[in-house]
Amino acid sequence: MPRTLFQYEELKDISPIGPWAELSLAAKSVLPVILAHMFINESCCPGIRRISAFAGISKNTVTRGVADLKALPEFTVRKILTRQGKYKNIYSFKKPVVSIRGSWFPFHRCIVQSGNWAALTPAGKALYCTMRHWARYDMLSEQTTKDGSGFAERQFDTCNAQRNILAECAGITTRSVRNALKDLENCGLIQRVQEIDDDGYAKLFEPDEDAWCVFLRPAHLRKMSQ
Repeated sequence: MPRTLFQYEELKDISPIGPWAELSLAAKSVLPVILAHMFINESCCPGIRRISAFAGISKNTVTRGVADLKALPEFTVRKILTRQGKYKNIYSFKKPVVSIRGSWFPFHRCIVQSGNWAALTPAGKALYCTMRHWARYDMLSEQTTKDGSGFAERQFDTCNAQRNILAECAGITTRSVRNALKDLENCGLIQRVQEIDDDGYAKLFEPDEDAWCVFLRPAHLRKMSQ
């Protein structure tokens, strides 16, 4: 996920708003599902029904979400005619340059493939990606070895952004943040820092009540319904 999606580069020192805040909830539900289908190249062609299942929204909502995503300069859709005499969409998304440190964060496709993404409310989906943007690795969690190895396999980053900042960046109301946090907890995607007790980690650090461990992979996986 490119961080420029969550904050405009030229305004990042003064504003928490970026293209993500301005997207519809339908578009926010759809984009991670489409990106989860991209591998080496920057294109993929999942069907509307498949996107609907993994996003947990109706096919009509998927269609609206795809239309809204066209507002992103990095996202394009082209329609082709298959040999079966059917039209299908080819989705493309210009990914960030991985070698530029701090310009992106990983979004693991297991979140989508497991069914955890589909189980979230629209506000929960909007908030999870937002919290991932604001979360940072906490040295006190000691998830990596002394030489720094194991960073890619870490379980979580820590987010303590203010709720009004999260709301603005996610494009939802401050009131919606409260329910979205509960939703993310239930789906195993966040947990309060105080509740993480790994070799005394919680005892060493006394965070405020809005310090959250944001899991890179779900703490527990759901099973996609057939």
